[in-house]
Amino acid sequence: MGLHREPRRRAGHGGGRLRDPVRLGPGSQGRRSPRRSHRGGTGDTAGGAGDERPFGRGAGRRRSRPRAGHAELPIEVGKDTLTLVPDAGLLKQKDESAYPVYIDPTVTWGETDRTLLRSDGYKSYNWGNGSNNQGEGVGHCGTWNGYYCGPGYTQRLYFQFSPASLKGKQVLSAAFRITEPWAFQCDPRWVDLVRTNNFTSSTTWSGRPKELDWMVDRNVSAGRGSACDPDEPTAPIEFKDNPEETNENLTPTVKDFAAGKFSKLTLELRAHDEGDTSAWKRFRNDAVLVVDYVGMPGVPTGVGLVTGSGTVCETKESAPAVVSDPTPTMATIPQTLAGGESGAMLRGAFYVQKKNATGPGRRPSPRSSGRRPGTWATT
Repeated sequence: MGLHREPRRRAGHGGGRLRDPVRLGPGSQGRRSPRRSHRGGTGDTAGGAGDERPFGRGAGRRRSRPRAGHAELPIEVGKDTLTLVPDAGLLKQKDESAYPVYIDPTVTWGETDRTLLRSDGYKSYNWGNGSNNQGEGVGHCGTWNGYYCGPGYTQRLYFQFSPASLKGKQVLSAAFRITEPWAFQCDPRWVDLVRTNNFTSSTTWSGRPKELDWMVDRNVSAGRGSACDPDEPTAPIEFKDNPEETNENLTPTVKDFAAGKFSKLTLELRAHDEGDTSAWKRFRNDAVLVVDYVGMPGVPTGVGLVTGSGTVCETKESAPAVVSDPTPTMATIPQTLAGGESGAMLRGAFYVQKKNATGPGRRPSPRSSGRRPGTWATT
């Protein structure tokens, strides 16, 4: 007899979790709505006052084996509605082992450090949102179409994250979320999220972190309100891998981060075209990572055969537990690794092995297929 862990069911990558922000306007431009997953995360700065003069309306218009079931659930966003489309195939499986179906838990946490770097040498470590709550900008701040932003510098924002919140968790999907309260014009412009080397409080533009890998891009505009048609209010912008763009790899990067392959995750927010002043936009200092996960299984407790006085479990072949019931009840208490407890939905699965008559034998993995004299045969 042996025991192995069975991953809980989950309900879809990006579409089945009902906690996503509903972006009814600017947040949904240039990208399909995020998909959910189910199975079977002060003070003004120099140059901020008086820049970016706004202009008015019209100015710029697998499926796996049942015990590891997984499905992609799209969210359809209408003007006033949010529709979750269930995966009928996952919910109609006849194999009892495919149930129950769970929605993945989520962990969200903010950055430990942030900094602003500017091509004219100005920097602002742990910058604030300012008295107008407009945050700080990314892109080229110059003059465009007669409208003035600034004297012509380029600016980028950096965010550094700790892996502490990922302890004991297996990452299923990841997203970077931040609020955009202002854009230079109504038409969307591309913004890139890039992984870089780490920074410190003394890092400057001339020694700015090296760009290591492009994560995700978004084509968005938010924060101009009624100056646009339709309105473009302040909105949370979510950067998440698009399945149709195989070069986007935020989730694999966060998986590596959780696995301890690097000690800090530093992400850079920048305009894709840093020569285009019309792409200038602002973001608040509320950046977070949002991770869907499953608690990683630990060593179970309470394993054994149910008897009248509790459970019995013998680990020595020379002194086995003897039961007369041909259909005994087995019990266990699934456990997660430290850090994966919150929202965990694990269940144990038993397998039974019959020892062949000859030879001393040994017990292989339940997934082993060969049977030799003196070995354990899974039944």
